[in-house]
Amino acid sequence: MTIAYEAGLRACIAILAAAGYRLRSGEGHHRAALDGALTIAGSGVEVDISRLNDARRQRNESLYATSRPVGAEELKRLVASVEALIKRAQAGRS
Repeated sequence: MTIAYEAGLRACIAILAAAGYRLRSGEGHHRAALDGALTIAGSGVEVDISRLNDARRQRNESLYATSRPVGAEELKRLVASVEALIKRAQAGRS
């Protein structure tokens, strides 16, 4: 899940970059990337960003506390959402 999340985060950063924005590292920058990508890409990516945000929280819990197990279906949905975000990021570059 962490690897899929990182790919989704990078897709969100690419969506921001395609719109002319640059994300700086700092507290809250992951959340800012997701929120910014949603603002730029619109409601068509809302479900994908929501899944990615769930993965962000899961990642944080696994890094800083105890995390819950991730089911295969949840991971499958996340990967599908990340693939959609990557396609959206690629479309923004052209």
